[in-house]
Amino acid sequence: MNGSLNRVDGGIGLTLKQPNFTLEVLDRESLIHRGVGKFAWELLPEKQIVLETDLGQVVFSIECSDCPNPDELLDTVSDITEKFIHQLTDKFSLAKSDKFPLKFTIWDFLFSHMGLGSKTQMALAIASSIIKILGLDVHIDVETLTQMVGRGGTSGIGFRSFENGGFILDCGHRFGKNLEKESFLPSSASHAKPARTILRYDFPEEWYVLVVILNVPAGASNMEEINIFQNHCPIPIEEVQQVTHHILMQLLPGIIEKDLVNFGEAVNSIRKIGFKKIEIDLQHDHIKELIKFLEQKSSKCVGMSSFGPTVFSIFESKPLALEMLDHIKKKFSSVGFTSYITTANNTGADIEVTPQ
Repeated sequence: MNGSLNRVDGGIGLTLKQPNFTLEVLDRESLIHRGVGKFAWELLPEKQIVLETDLGQVVFSIECSDCPNPDELLDTVSDITEKFIHQLTDKFSLAKSDKFPLKFTIWDFLFSHMGLGSKTQMALAIASSIIKILGLDVHIDVETLTQMVGRGGTSGIGFRSFENGGFILDCGHRFGKNLEKESFLPSSASHAKPARTILRYDFPEEWYVLVVILNVPAGASNMEEINIFQNHCPIPIEEVQQVTHHILMQLLPGIIEKDLVNFGEAVNSIRKIGFKKIEIDLQHDHIKELIKFLEQKSSKCVGMSSFGPTVFSIFESKPLALEMLDHIKKKFSSVGFTSYITTANNTGADIEVTPQ
């Protein structure tokens, strides 16, 4: 986040098994096989949206009863789909397809604006499904797909997580006049190509990740996120150097050697400098209180994902994670929260094709 050496951005990220979502897609043949007529979705529950696209009709419905903002989720997925299909028809000169209509059903969900990469994962899931149904998946790689759905303009973590899972380090973007980026912008406002992956490692699956999402306002997005980038960048070069030092000499060796103490010290140090410090400083007081509480309880690794408010801590066993969760329940019961105890996902998105 400095621009020195003609580069900006750069990120580290871990892919988790939970929280996650399941997206079911039925094409025209599948709908007919199941006895679903052309206008059958008119009888479906209210949590649905019907979209007319250049390739044909697309219907989205939500089947998770606890989705907090179904209308927002439907608006997001329909906007993603409409823009992607428009680009797809232009790129391959496509007309109406006999594979349509398509029926998308969202089972479970990912909280949006919580630092969980929900929009990138949902966008890639939708786009991957469409090109697979159209038989175009052999012509479009995941990086191209990511750019087509308007993601990856800052971070290269999301698309590589979708493809391969694991722990990922990306090298950001070339920075300067007529290069990939000329100013400091988040992915939502950037048209740069997805940041390239420097390395990707399997993350120790014997480590357990406690994920806690307190009931506080969502993390920054849209204009608020843009303003944060514009107001706080460039980060002082000394802090950029400290972050990269911790990554190279502590964090990566910690993964390779399965040394949680070393890995955790790196995460704890990175949390207190550079752009991550700014992200945490902008959080609700309860988030800062939770981070401090985990530190006081001697957690080896405490961090916050992206713009928050999701906080995580990593443990060497599930009982240790459960013990910490009990402490959090007692301390933050009045605030309320959602939690997960999970492990690394080292494979990426799971795509299944069901025969008729």
